[in-house]
Parts: sequence; C-alpha cells; structure tokens
Amino acid sequence: MKRIWPDADGGCIERFIVELGARNAKTPVVYRCILTGFQRFVMQYDRRRSLDQETIKAWLHERIAQWPLHIVFHRARLVDRLLDFLESEGSIASNPLHELRMQYGQRTTTPIVRALLSFSSETALEALRPLPRFGSFLGPLMLYHVTLMRAMGYRYETPANRFLCFDRYLQKNPHLEGQPLAVLLQEWRAIPPTPEHAWQCQELGRDLARAWRRFEPMIPVPKPDRRLCQQLKQQRRRPHIYTEQEVQHLLETARQFPSPHAPLRPLSLYTMLVLAYCTGLRLGEIVGLNLGDVHLDVGEIDIRETKFFNYAAFEAMPIRLELDHEYASSEPRGTMLTSRPARHSLDA
Repeated sequence: MKRIWPDADGGCIERFIVELGARNAKTPVVYRCILTGFQRFVMQYDRRRSLDQETIKAWLHERIAQWPLHIVFHRARLVDRLLDFLESEGSIASNPLHELRMQYGQRTTTPIVRALLSFSSETALEALRPLPRFGSFLGPLMLYHVTLMRAMGYRYETPANRFLCFDRYLQKNPHLEGQPLAVLLQEWRAIPPTPEHAWQCQELGRDLARAWRRFEPMIPVPKPDRRLCQQLKQQRRRPHIYTEQEVQHLLETARQFPSPHAPLRPLSLYTMLVLAYCTGLRLGEIVGLNLGDVHLDVGEIDIRETKFFNYAAFEAMPIRLELDHEYASSEPRGTMLTSRPARHSLDA
C-alpha cells in the first residue's frame, strides 16, 4: 500500500509550525522535535498500513514507556493539531483522533488518549460514548415540555439542564422505569444528600409534574418546602457591598494588570469594570459590547443580547464617555480578530 505520510523531509511539519505563530523562540524547536519523532514512527511502523487508529495506538503505547502520562497527553494533543492541519490542507485523508472524538462525542483529545492506553481500549472507548439526550422513558415527556416552553418565548435553560441531569440518571438506572414520580424523586434526591441538590429535585419535581398533568390531570404537583428554601438561603454566600476605597483599588489593579503580550488588556479590564460599576451591566452584556455600540456623538451606549431578549440604549455619563473615547483612540487598528469596521470587541 502506498505510504500515507505526505512527505519525508518534514515540510508539512514546518508549515504547521509556521501556521502556529509561536511567540516563544524555544517553542518551534520543541514542537519540531516531537512531531519529527511522530513522523519517523509513522513511516517506520508498517508501510503496508495507513495512518489509522492502530498506528496512533501503537505510538501512544511506545511513548508511554518513555514519557510520564501527562506528557503523553500534552504531546498527543499536539499531534492531533498537526493531523487536523494536514487534513485541512488535503495532505492526509483523515485524522484518526478527530474521527474518534466525533464518534464518541468528545470535545477534547485527552479522554480518547486515555482510552487508547487502557487495557481494553474498545471497552474504554464505548464508556466514553455519551448518553442520548432525553433517552429515558420520561425523555419524550421532558423534551415535549421544554420545546413547548421555548415555543412560548421562554429561554428555559435552567429547567432544561435539570431535565437532562435527571434523564441521564434514569438512563443509568433502568430499574426505576415505571415507578411513580414520588419514588423517582426520592431516589434521585438521595444522590447526593445536600440541601442544594434537594432544592434542585424539588424544582424538577414541580416542573415535571406540570408537564405530566397535560396528559394525566390527576398527577399532583409537589408543594414547595419553605423550610428547605430558608435553609438553602442561609448557606448561600451573601453579596458583598464594595466600598469606594475597594472599588478604587480594584480599578487601579486593573490599570496595572501585567500583560506584556497584549498591551490593550489592562485598559480593556479597566473599561469593563467601570461600565459594570457605573451602569450595573451583567457580565454577558459587557462582553457582548463592541465599539460600534458606543455613540460618542450623542452620548449613548447600545446594549444587545440582554437577559430577556430586549434591546437597551441608555445615556452615558461623562466619565464613561471619556473612558470610551480613550479606549477607542488607543485601540491598535488591524490587530483585532474581527475585520468588521467599528465592531471590535471590548474583550482583549
């Protein structure tokens, strides 16, 4: 069979290292050594084989005898990035690690590498396969309720996440199928027995009962336990009210934040803190701000993607207008990720 590695002189590795754009001068030297060793192993492993899962597995077992486990994880991720690069430019047919990630529903390479290094790699890989969403016997009911609530205009993210957690629990415990709702909630509440989890079970039970009552009106809705809510509020951390001196110290610290490779970051942090302090914006609203949302000529700031899908435009204070003007004038043009004019993010 034709050898699958694209070249023998290391040209593909050089293109990959140039594409990375490493800032440290030692990084290309280390990466080149690691990737050249991987290339040498692939070319000498079995010329009749292609670059497949067995080749990667053999390389991992050979390296685990020489390197610590955390080093194997790190360098396997580097190899994965190289193979992704080669696949994107058409030098190889496919990346075996990428195919394994997609097949077993993993976003990172480390779980795949750990499974390939285990005694029974097939069993370990199957254990990584995620459970299907809403795959339990109550899954269709929960999915219907979530879809209905979102169709009515609610985001319904927190209840949907609770439904998914409960659905995974039911799939892992098939002996609970057919049990009454009270029994299901009691079993789930015992793992773990904490006030926070008990409150989550209570909220889940009420939401699930309301969904169930659409088909069986006699299903009772569990009453909320007020004592549990009070106990939970006592355990939660109380908000801290910052004094003027503390806010001033926080702003000075942001101004002096060490960032030699990103000179705009201290001013970005300072700008975000001032906006939060002066306007009360949420974290997601601040991160979503762009320079195009700041209108210095009319003294307004537009807020998009608010918590309740609203659009807000408020009049800015003079101190914030002066700060925004300072940020806009100090921004190094052409260095941000986006190419849209006047839409650069405040996050540096």
